[in-house]
Amino acid sequence: MLKSLDALIDLQKIDAEIHALQQQTNSIDKDIENRKNKLSVTETESGPIRDKYKDMEASISENNLDIQTREDRIKKLKELLKDESRPKEVAAIDAQIKTFSKEINEKREKKKRMEKDLEKMQADFDRVNALFEEQQSEIKNLENTRTERLKEIEKSIAALDKQRTVYTTQTEQHILDLYDTIRRKYPDNAIVSINNNACGGCYLTLPPQEVNNIMLNDKINRCVQCGRVLYYIP
Repeated sequence: MLKSLDALIDLQKIDAEIHALQQQTNSIDKDIENRKNKLSVTETESGPIRDKYKDMEASISENNLDIQTREDRIKKLKELLKDESRPKEVAAIDAQIKTFSKEINEKREKKKRMEKDLEKMQADFDRVNALFEEQQSEIKNLENTRTERLKEIEKSIAALDKQRTVYTTQTEQHILDLYDTIRRKYPDNAIVSINNNACGGCYLTLPPQEVNNIMLNDKINRCVQCGRVLYYIP
């Protein structure tokens, strides 16, 4: 077989391995990107649930503070009563105590209702939080995997590049340029064998004389239709 043709066949095998390794990295990157998009959707959809839950927690805290404030006021008013003997003043203090007591009872009832509502929200809140944390964890694990896998891939590609250099230094530049040109159009099969007297790339049936010439494997033959380099496997 023509040395340069043999070199192109081997080059194509090496390039196929390099391409496959690069595709692995692209696949991991695409998976990470897809998962980040899902995380963004989860964050957007869970926003109203989180906000509603936190608003309810804030409302309960505010309500509890209101109750405590009124209880403190009642306590102080009761202290005043101990030293107050004037009927009019006593009546005024009693009225304030009753008002605060009524407000406390109302706010305690309100607290029960809000805590009941919060309990109902808890399931949705826990669900979106768990989903969000799970998706974050998956992304982190994938990114760690990518880092380790990328090191392995870079090492493999470096070794393949060394092999590639051996063939490129032994092949004429115009033949390498031709190979690169065809490979840009057909990255997976720029160099193909003939099969049943047809091009192994576009399947064009070849004339008998051309088949005979290709079977010699003594020069660079190209398909007249697709332009791929053709060779014969005995």
